[in-house]
Amino acid sequence: MISAYLNSSPNNGPSVYTKEEKSIDNCQKMEYNPIAVIPNCQVSIGIDPSFGSGKFGIVATRFVNERTEVIEAEEFERPDFNDMINSSQ
Repeated sequence: MISAYLNSSPNNGPSVYTKEEKSIDNCQKMEYNPIAVIPNCQVSIGIDPSFGSGKFGIVATRFVNERTEVIEAEEFERPDFNDMINSSQ
């Protein structure tokens, strides 16, 4: 079940947003610089090898100011698995 709430705007009238949509809107308004170097922050790299029909994905995140920030994300359309392993060399 997706919960929703009513948001009224003087210019556009009422509209319905899900909590998930409002969260995405709020995140897109946050300012951050993904190329800024922040010493001593926690960093994580995740890989989704997409064994099957999906895309291969790599994402790097960091934890700064009590939030997780994406600093790099890449996706590849059905690449050769060995190419992905060797691409960092």
